[in-house]
Amino acid sequence: MTKAELDSYVQSLAIPLSMRIELDNYLKQLKAPGEFLRSILENDLYSTLALSYHDEVKRKAAPAIVRYIHSTFPPDAYGSRERVRNWLDSGIDSLLIN
Repeated sequence: MTKAELDSYVQSLAIPLSMRIELDNYLKQLKAPGEFLRSILENDLYSTLALSYHDEVKRKAAPAIVRYIHSTFPPDAYGSRERVRNWLDSGIDSLLIN
């Protein structure tokens, strides 16, 4: 296991299983995540803070989620609303081709 793989694994431990599954489904199956994870993927700090204000689990997991996404996701899959929309739409394109 490389240092990067180890770092990614350690970061993923701080992320609740349901959120890791949701992130995995977004990345591999191009399924839209819930509002909280989508706000992180879109780099929308205001919404991320608003959606986690009363939820301690989300609030504590947010930094690990950001590190996990940054270290494991391709750059086209996160960073802005447009990138996230394009990532999700790329799944629609492949369905139309098949």
